[in-house]
Amino acid sequence: MKHIIRATAAISMAAFMATAAQSEDIDTAGDWSGFYLGGAVGWLNGVSNPNSSTVQGTYFVTQNLALLDSVLNRNIRGDAVSASMIFGYDMQSNRYTYGVEGDLTLSNFKETRASGAVRYLNTPRDFFMDTTVRSSVSAAMRAKIGYSFGSTLVHVSAGPVIANIKYSAAFRDTFSPATTVARLDASETAIGLSLGAGLTHQLNAGWAVRGDYVFNYFPRAISGTSSFTAGGSFNHKVDFQSHNLRLGLIKRF
Repeated sequence: MKHIIRATAAISMAAFMATAAQSEDIDTAGDWSGFYLGGAVGWLNGVSNPNSSTVQGTYFVTQNLALLDSVLNRNIRGDAVSASMIFGYDMQSNRYTYGVEGDLTLSNFKETRASGAVRYLNTPRDFFMDTTVRSSVSAAMRAKIGYSFGSTLVHVSAGPVIANIKYSAAFRDTFSPATTVARLDASETAIGLSLGAGLTHQLNAGWAVRGDYVFNYFPRAISGTSSFTAGGSFNHKVDFQSHNLRLGLIKRF
């Protein structure tokens, strides 16, 4: 009987201590549940890596194809300012949070890569290739998980993103400029992958300051063909990725 009493007392004490520890953990984990809305400004680095090709046709000679492709496929890189509206909903279990987050991001990204005069290998004539990439708006929806350190939350997220990507490529050479001008102007609604990681720190009255990094990748942003009447053409395949560092203010409701 004494053993039963002692065992019961030990179990009761262990249960009490576990409940107390769990209660303390909940108290120190902070409250990160519910809906939130906010905004952020950021510095966006955009990169495009074309995988395009020259079609020989009746105009280009085999000797120049690799040279043309190397100029056509140079990467395009630049920076821009971004502004984002951020919204989401979190649920919380002790120190862990899980939910969904979306953002709408505007930017003024526009970058041009101009080749200047490039000499053909087989003749003393030059060609020129100018390529431009633009991205002004994207919208993402990501699943999100986080861990609370009390008044500070760290999180990672992943999900789909959609964006408007514009691309232009202009070719000409000095043989007969009137007939050797090839231009592509394309605008596509591209679908890609969005990954995020960030840190949020609670202030007062539901307000919080937040810093994060968002990576968006569009493997097939643009696909198209440009040609000219003299018998040459180019097949264009272009991807686009952006790296966005943001600082924002969030309100939880």
